[in-house]
Amino acid sequence: MRITDLKISISGIRGIVGSGLTPQLLIKFAEAFATFIGGGRVAVASDTRPTAEMVKAAVFSGLLSCGASPIDLGILPIPSLQVYTREKGLEGALAVTASHNPVEWNALKLIREGGHFLYPLEAEELLDLYYQGRFERVAHPGHLEKDERAFEVHLQKLLAFADRELLRSRPLRVVVDPCAGAAAPYVRRFLQELGQEVEVIHEDFGREFPRNPEPVAANLGALSEAVRRWGADVGLAQDADADRLAAVDETGTPIGEEYTLALAIEYYLKRKRRSPVVVNLSTSRVVEDITRQAGVPLWRAKVGEINVAQEMVKREAWIGGEGNGGVMVADVHRCR
Repeated sequence: MRITDLKISISGIRGIVGSGLTPQLLIKFAEAFATFIGGGRVAVASDTRPTAEMVKAAVFSGLLSCGASPIDLGILPIPSLQVYTREKGLEGALAVTASHNPVEWNALKLIREGGHFLYPLEAEELLDLYYQGRFERVAHPGHLEKDERAFEVHLQKLLAFADRELLRSRPLRVVVDPCAGAAAPYVRRFLQELGQEVEVIHEDFGREFPRNPEPVAANLGALSEAVRRWGADVGLAQDADADRLAAVDETGTPIGEEYTLALAIEYYLKRKRRSPVVVNLSTSRVVEDITRQAGVPLWRAKVGEINVAQEMVKREAWIGGEGNGGVMVADVHRCR
């Protein structure tokens, strides 16, 4: 095993399956998480990587052994998992996904009660438990549940937030590339519910990813071609866990992930409400122009979703995000 095959940090654990990332490590990490949260109900969801079932099986074992009761949500975008965790009042959640990393990688991302990622100090405490092996194993394990309709929780909040009257007044022709990832089972229905004309490429999942999952311009050739071929108004691309969004215009030209956030903020301030805005330190200055024109304060936070979310709460901001295509709207949940 090379040292680069496995990475353990306050963000979670990730590695190449079969090399750095083994069932033994996954069980141990799940035991540490269950011990840290004190048992209770824990949602578990994954993206579409072929290794997801093996990883989840190990995670279930670790959670059960330390008194937690996992709820298997199947394939689900990370934002949907976070919303589910909050709305169901769960003690925590684990996302089985390596996000934009290649398909041979997998990972665990750690979600606390309330549907947010662990705060840095909490993650450090969990890592201490992991390395010291101080697990609270129980004689009577928890039990495993399953919820095959978990996405409905997020969907209903999205539909309630969306300006459906505006969207139905001028339906768009939209091409979506979910990269055969966690959004693939859901994105067509979601946009159709909003009254849009939808074409989806890379919708079949369960094998290799059809492109590099990171939704940057260099990886969006197929989407650009589909937009031109179909005469679409816009193309949308997601990464494997569906917490980043990039767009291409009607000519098939990628506009960049930075503009995903900028356009969302501009729309929100004009159509929803005036609000302070929070972005991370690496987000482009175009957001400064938008907030200045709207006459609202702009605050910057450290890179990382949880840092932006904390600052949004502190500044009473309803809109924010990160310049890599992650938009955070408090009306739905302060997550990407």
